[in-house]
Amino acid sequence: MSARAKPVSVQTVRLVIRNEHTWKKRKKVPHLQDRHQQARVKSVLDHHWKCEEQQEIVFTDGKKWSLDSPDGLKIYSASLEQEPAVYYYAGGQTATKYVEMLDRSRVIVKAKERLGYFKFMHDGTASHRAQVTKDWLQRKYVEVLDWPALPPDLNPIENVLGHLTRQVCGGCKQ
Repeated sequence: MSARAKPVSVQTVRLVIRNEHTWKKRKKVPHLQDRHQQARVKSVLDHHWKCEEQQEIVFTDGKKWSLDSPDGLKIYSASLEQEPAVYYYAGGQTATKYVEMLDRSRVIVKAKERLGYFKFMHDGTASHRAQVTKDWLQRKYVEVLDWPALPPDLNPIENVLGHLTRQVCGGCKQ
């Protein structure tokens, strides 16, 4: 018995693959270049902290939800020893909006009152790296933790925002 190729349509192939569940869509991940990998290694070596040192870091993070508009709703969470305060605004994020959120939340003032000395960590998005933000943090005498590009997310607030996303959006894609 010889095998002979029979013509099939692309649609038939897709249908067979879908019905057989033989494929998976790969998760999108940032492409790590050599310089990113080297920066990660340096960061790990530089940040080999003790527990006390970890308590001197103030984390912030944000999450964008697109519930009914292309610009979505931006949520920020900030906390120092109390219930996390959640700040939100509509539209795209800008450095000015980010600085206003930091100012309104008083996260820097609270960190100085509670900790005295601390390092501030944000995730390095464009609005966080903008000159407006850098100038504002410098005027407030805030030391920003140096973090490599495309890092694995080690920010504990990610877990809080992940929980909020599941509660607000259910099964929606974010």
